[in-house]
Amino acid sequence: MDSQDSAVAKLDACRHIFLAKLGTGPSLDLRIFVVEARVQDELVSVRPGDRDLEAIFAEAHPIMTKEGYDAFTIIFESYVCFSVRNETYAIPENVEDYSHRLRTHEQSAFLDFVSKGTWASSDHPGPFVHYAVICEDHVIDVACNSEPIIEHRIVTADDL
Repeated sequence: MDSQDSAVAKLDACRHIFLAKLGTGPSLDLRIFVVEARVQDELVSVRPGDRDLEAIFAEAHPIMTKEGYDAFTIIFESYVCFSVRNETYAIPENVEDYSHRLRTHEQSAFLDFVSKGTWASSDHPGPFVHYAVICEDHVIDVACNSEPIIEHRIVTADDL
């Protein structure tokens, strides 16, 4: 396992990540498993004879994960609320730092939603912030009062 700072740097260095698995544990922790993906050398294969698709995908390369790429488990202990959005419909916050895959917001539409839909407050469980994990197809929003634990490892054949 890498140190937290090293794992965060490796996560941020990934150009593309995909959500592979998300689940909660018995101790009310949230575990998000994401895998690095890269643009592949080969072209996207298109059904022969479909000229419209052939024109659209003429220079398209798939973005995929493979054995040996980076994988991360992001653990939020004692989260208040989480949400998974289809990134197609996600509206970015007014201030976004696009250099990070894991973003932090002290004010956001998601925190407004949490404050209106829960009784969580700065008194209990304590001050919390909005963490957003930005994947290729999903945005995972988490309200939590502690920083996530990020574990890094390498993708194995069992992950695929």
